[in-house]
Order: sequence, then structure tokens, then C-alpha cells
Amino acid sequence: MRNASDLKFLRVLVAAGIAVAGLSLAASTATAKPAYVGKWQPSAAQCRSRLASDAEQVTVLTARSLNQSENICKFRSVSGGRGVWVAKVRCLGPGEVDNTRLTIWATATRLTIGYNSSGIRENYVRCR
Repeated sequence: MRNASDLKFLRVLVAAGIAVAGLSLAASTATAKPAYVGKWQPSAAQCRSRLASDAEQVTVLTARSLNQSENICKFRSVSGGRGVWVAKVRCLGPGEVDNTRLTIWATATRLTIGYNSSGIRENYVRCR
């Protein structure tokens, strides 16, 4: 049978292990990429296409930006999660600057971007 000091040491060791595991889980959750991050096209056929016109049309989202053809949008703020995000963005394109809000719906394979100012929604599939 173990003595009291051995049991106390064991309890401290177990508590420390649980604390470290909790911190590790919190860190991995905080650094996980949003589901919208990736390369997207309107169709799977366009993802597979080798045509230059299709390659130019790819939509690329990072955690903090959206790049589409000649337009680049930087996210000023993003809120949400679990498949739906709202982003305040500043978009730059040829001869134009626009501040607007986007609503982004994303799963592992599908993406919809809603442009709140115009009501337009664009649907995409993830390119692998």
C-alpha cells in the first residue's frame, strides 16, 4: 500500500496532466482554421480545368482575406463559427474601394458568400 505522500504526489501529477491536456485542447481549438479557408470554384469541373480562364477565376479565402480575380478583400473583423461567419471587409478592385459586410457559409466541401449590401449570393465547391 502506498503512503500518504505518494498519493498526494500522484494526485498533483494527475491534476497537472489534466491541466496541460486542457491547455493543449484550447490552443488547438483557438488555432484551428475556419472551414472557409481554401481554394474555391463555382463547379468541380472548373477546379479540375487546366484552362487559364478557369485558373484566373479561383476564389481563395484565408482566415483574414478573400481574393477573387482582380479583387482583394481584407477582413477588418470576423465573427461567428460553426459554419457561418460575418466579416466586415475592405475590398480593392480596379478603380474601386468598397467597405461592406459578407456572410460566409462553409462546410468541408461547399461555400456560399453573401454580399450583404447587394443581397447577391455566390455558391462554390472546394478545390482539392
